[in-house]
Amino acid sequence: MELTKEKATLAFSPKKGNDKHFKKFIWVTWVAKLMAGESRCPWSAWFKTHHINYEKVQSKCEFIKYQLEHSRMINELREERLAKGEKVFVEDANRFSLEIKPKLTLNGKPDLIALSEDKAIVYECKSGVQRDSYQIQLMIYLYCLPRCFNQYKNIKLEGCLVYYPNTRIEVSQSIIDERFIDHLNYWLNILGADTPPAKAPSENECLFCNITKANCPERIEKTPDKNQITHQLN
Repeated sequence: MELTKEKATLAFSPKKGNDKHFKKFIWVTWVAKLMAGESRCPWSAWFKTHHINYEKVQSKCEFIKYQLEHSRMINELREERLAKGEKVFVEDANRFSLEIKPKLTLNGKPDLIALSEDKAIVYECKSGVQRDSYQIQLMIYLYCLPRCFNQYKNIKLEGCLVYYPNTRIEVSQSIIDERFIDHLNYWLNILGADTPPAKAPSENECLFCNITKANCPERIEKTPDKNQITHQLN
């Protein structure tokens, strides 16, 4: 069953021999990175789709810095949109789970949605460099939201990427065509399948993956720079 622009739910080939009792989910950011070619290891996203409570690599200091900037950006944007008289919905209020098939959903959580009388703007805040996956992430949100929330079904829906400190890029819902949905469906098929895709470990790929060697023995750890360590110790 092929995914189409008109369908209210996503769909892909039936799974066989699935005896898992928990509901599996695919996070929008996982599939967006695969679609953009920024991740070349679909096994990583497949593993996270099919497993919960697995051992994770400890968060790095860079992630904490991102969180600090991200939280401030969302709050400043919230104050800005409220000052314009719009209704504002932040993060968890926007969380959705779009059923792909029984016991499997596509999950997302847009940073902020500003709702006025005739339209809604979906904002996604990023504190790092500009990436194609961020636009794809926002496009998936624009596709899913009208299928999960009645208040977005019959109004104009727009997207806006906000890069730190305040660079804004508009994303139109009109660019979500049949070809885009076909690409989305392709990766959802892979991540939702019972059979895992091949691993593609590399130093850079594994650097941004939180799955430890306990579950991925092929994981490649970054080799420390001996000169840098010596300098730090001195």
